Amino acid sequence: MQRRHVAALLAVAFLVLTASFDSAAAQARTVPIYPPSSTTVATDKSRYSPGDEVVINASGFLQCAGDMVTFVITPPGGGTPVVVSTVALPDGTATVTVIAPEVAGTYTVVASSTQLCNDAETDYLVETDPPTPTTVPGGPGPAPTPAPGGATLPRTGADLQRWISNAVTVVFVGGGLWLVAWRRRQARSIA
Repeated sequence: MQRRHVAALLAVAFLVLTASFDSAAAQARTVPIYPPSSTTVATDKSRYSPGDEVVINASGFLQCAGDMVTFVITPPGGGTPVVVSTVALPDGTATVTVIAPEVAGTYTVVASSTQLCNDAETDYLVETDPPTPTTVPGGPGPAPTPAPGGATLPRTGADLQRWISNAVTVVFVGGGLWLVAWRRRQARSIA
């Protein structure tokens, strides 16, 4: 009778362990996504004065790491675009720096790659006389400029699934081993 309980307990522990490792392995597998992951491009500020450095950051080019990322900057009115290229880093980012031109207006930036990564687009404004930030008495003041490189997203807990399944597995296996040891002690004390 006891052997049946031990065998059933070991079978349950094996199934739980298998399910845990299968879910962890499924998370670790890299599966190509079509269309590829979304790409973004952003500048370190939204407004510039002529002569300012414009830092352009592209991200989401992970599947195109090591490939050339081309930034096409089109001036207002569709003039001759400026083309700047760099290599996408292993983390899927690419950064270039250009000087804001003398011509005021909205400039469009398109980041693209020769691989399967999607294009990304943004724009920035060049102003000859940028407006001075004004504050309302008792108000919060001008809006802060975003940090270079963009902000990070808060943790959502989505990456905790693997840890939770492993913890449950350890609890079940530990409980099963404790139960087997307890029953053996009970059997010895009766005999």
